[in-house]
Amino acid sequence: MDPKIHIIKRNIELEEMQKLVGGLIEIATLENGDTLVFDEEGKLKEKPINEEATKLYRDNFITDDFIVGDAIVVKEGYFK
Repeated sequence: MDPKIHIIKRNIELEEMQKLVGGLIEIATLENGDTLVFDEEGKLKEKPINEEATKLYRDNFITDDFIVGDAIVVKEGYFK
């Protein structure tokens, strides 16, 4: 199954984010104020590349890095 991006438009707790990405979280604040959340150790776990999350990440940061596994976009104002 391909990795997906969960769009969150509500307050979300740390434990729920960890469950959705399958591990410890890493965050990146996007230019529009949304927060991209992904598994900090996803590459070590050899999770598959998340093409959609990678494009979003590269559109916001000058990098050739990539995102693996499921990711979350927490809409602006909901990440605490």
